[in-house]
Amino acid sequence: MNFYKELDFINLDEIQKEALKLIPDSNTKNLMGLFYFASVPEYLKIDKLRQYLEIVNELNNVLLIGTLFTAPNVKGNLHRDNGPHIFSLNIPLLNCHNTFIEFFKTNSIPQKTKFKNSDQGTYSKFDPEECQLIFRKEVQNPYIINTLVPHRVVNENNKTRIMLCIRLSRSNNLKIRS
Repeated sequence: MNFYKELDFINLDEIQKEALKLIPDSNTKNLMGLFYFASVPEYLKIDKLRQYLEIVNELNNVLLIGTLFTAPNVKGNLHRDNGPHIFSLNIPLLNCHNTFIEFFKTNSIPQKTKFKNSDQGTYSKFDPEECQLIFRKEVQNPYIINTLVPHRVVNENNKTRIMLCIRLSRSNNLKIRS
């Protein structure tokens, strides 16, 4: 599988606790989508996170670090990411039980779509009717994905799901195969 890899993660509780401190308290219940609350250097002040990225040999590949909010009881847009990153190392922060990452295959051409709640650019949206599910995994542990493969997040619980998304220019743990 060249689009998903679950990672062993040490000190996950400590990283979650420190990363949540970088999210502003006000209005997070109304936030949906990807937001950049802090700079990469601010996130890398979390010693255990920086140490982990060094251990898995990804520290030098970090481009951006953001926080992804997914509304309760929702299927996200089926999409592939646009932008300078190809990979994302995703770390569950809060309310990730009974939430899933799904991957699809398709021959359809996506529609370029602007983010609604952010000025972070565009993504490539697919019609779910024109795609076939090829992989579904509950989010319980950190994982790395190839963001160019069509995917979506599904939140089947009644709380907002919060993930830390570390955007990578390349990955030493997941390779694109031709």
